[in-house]
Amino acid sequence: MKNKVLLLCFCFVRTVSGQVDSVTNNRFSSWYSDMEYAIEDLVSEGDEETDCSELVEKMVHYSDHRININCPDYEGLSEIGISDWQLYNLQKYLSLYGTIYSWNELSMVPGWSESVVKKYMPFIELSAVQKDDEKSWKSIWKQGRHSWLMRYGQVLESQAGYASDGNGRAYEGKAFGMMCKYVFRSKDKLQLGLVAEKDAGEAFFKGGNKAGFDYYSMHFFVKNIKCFKSVALGSYRLSFGQGLSMNKDLMYGKPPNSVDLYRQSRLLKPHTSSDEYNYLHGAATVIDCKVMDLLLFYSFCYRDAVLKEDSVGGTYITSLQQTGYHRTAVEASGKNSVQEQMAGMYINFNRSAMHIGAAFYYTRYSFPWQSGQALYNAYKFSGLWNINASADYKFLWRRTSWYGELAVSANKGLATMHGVNLNIHPKFTLAVMYRYYSPRYQCVHAGAYGENSGNANERGIYVGFNAILGKRITCNAYVDYFMFPWLTYRVDAPSDGWSAKVQLDYEASRYFSVNLRVKYKTRALNYDTGGYNEIYHYNKQHYQFQCVWQPLANLQLRTKIEAVNYRLRPQEKYHQGYWVSEDIKWQIRRWNLSLAGRFALFDTYSYNERISVYEDDVLYAFSSPSLYNKGCRMYLVLHYQPCKIMHIWAKIAQTYYHNMQHIGSGLSEIQGRHKTDVKLQVQFKW
Repeated sequence: MKNKVLLLCFCFVRTVSGQVDSVTNNRFSSWYSDMEYAIEDLVSEGDEETDCSELVEKMVHYSDHRININCPDYEGLSEIGISDWQLYNLQKYLSLYGTIYSWNELSMVPGWSESVVKKYMPFIELSAVQKDDEKSWKSIWKQGRHSWLMRYGQVLESQAGYASDGNGRAYEGKAFGMMCKYVFRSKDKLQLGLVAEKDAGEAFFKGGNKAGFDYYSMHFFVKNIKCFKSVALGSYRLSFGQGLSMNKDLMYGKPPNSVDLYRQSRLLKPHTSSDEYNYLHGAATVIDCKVMDLLLFYSFCYRDAVLKEDSVGGTYITSLQQTGYHRTAVEASGKNSVQEQMAGMYINFNRSAMHIGAAFYYTRYSFPWQSGQALYNAYKFSGLWNINASADYKFLWRRTSWYGELAVSANKGLATMHGVNLNIHPKFTLAVMYRYYSPRYQCVHAGAYGENSGNANERGIYVGFNAILGKRITCNAYVDYFMFPWLTYRVDAPSDGWSAKVQLDYEASRYFSVNLRVKYKTRALNYDTGGYNEIYHYNKQHYQFQCVWQPLANLQLRTKIEAVNYRLRPQEKYHQGYWVSEDIKWQIRRWNLSLAGRFALFDTYSYNERISVYEDDVLYAFSSPSLYNKGCRMYLVLHYQPCKIMHIWAKIAQTYYHNMQHIGSGLSEIQGRHKTDVKLQVQFKW
């Protein structure tokens, strides 16, 4: 405890001295961007198992290919977080006054404050509008850029799954993971690529993977060919409306900004990441029909699934597997074991201040679904096929933005959500959203906002606001009340709960900022009393303090302190968890070298107080480990560019536990107190 107090005092002193020094050092870091803040917000609010590699890739793409505000890609702007109200005002300003010449002028557009412009500056630019001449395929190919990426990763310590027990090893392959990725892109016109990946423990050119890698994905994507706005072949992603009937984009819980509830992304885009589940495979196109856009798609996918046999010898599906792991004989037996066919359409009417859309698609599986005998599964999808249909809308009126969606499944299950954003003042925005997802609603590919997974068996109301309290202080907060009309996993009765967050951001100068976040959540959970389950509402409180200091143009320091309080029953006391970390980012421009590192201490009572923190990684990779018990975590990431076409990344990370003799369990168990991960990645761009 004494060491904790000393470390907290050190961080406080470093914070205060950083604020003083930043005033006297008038320098600006060109290499650091707010992109990392956006990713950290999504990670902290999302599920700890969420794969954010697709989000990381999207952010890197837009930082490398900035959107021209004077000839904007409105779908791209919405993908990086620009609200529909801001998009409408930008479109109106450009039509009235034409080209925007400066950042100050952009900040004068209603809804585009100075802080908004600064936040999205890494992804946008101000350039003159150039005429888009028709180009031949030969010139398009000639102007394209190639990218070839290879990644290697491994846990250095020996894990139980790789040890021989006399009958062979549980894991078929060796302890390293590999990924190769090729992408050809010609501006925003043409893109094609190939992704191949092998996870650690999976066989390589032997056993169940005689073709080499465990996972292959190909995509071909082209835009603006006569009446075809876009055409996708191979692997692709779809997203309709608010996601009640289809959402293959990243699905997170609470929004990073408390008023950004409206979800708008591209209808159709290629699948370029190594995610082995969240995509479709086949053909899709968006057709420009003058008064509307028409999306048509067909998908034929092999999915990983858990299959069982009934008493008469029939085979049925209990669940789809999303991990993509095929390391053991059991995991490999479920690989590509189910065929999924989908066909459908989406109609999209778009006007400057109004949008109406409607979707309809059919899904069929090679085996019927049967979700189990537990009572909370009573309304889950069962059978060979399903039909999903939905209608969504959005319209702007005065300073308000209204949106919503209504979806229905083949069994007449209903799901609906409706919300409004009130831009009451340039410095104050209020958001309200109501949702009702019937227990009977069934949709395997849904991904709308919600507390429960699957967008079923839930109703709730959300209220949030974002306020600019001063020139340097902003505040955003929300309260979300939810209830579950039917049983849920680990809760043997209808239940309810609520969550809340308050966040304050203070920018003392261009080189020093402070962030304070407080979150609270209470939700029902079974408690085994020895013979039957009682239901209690657990309480979880999360406090986070962070300061970022830029002492030099090529150096950044970041201090983060987190505390978690958890209590399962009212008669129990709160248990605590703590995290203290120091980050450093250093760029040596003369050597084309950059370094990022962290040293952190953590101490939690149990797994319930675990802390997940986003950390730097090699390009396109994602890392957010969940840490508990007592120990430390450290890592170092190196990026070196020896020549114009070549980039090299290397990462080494280690977690050391003070009070554990083994780490993990089952086949991933490590005998010892530390776990070390290494990654090496090379990319060629020409």
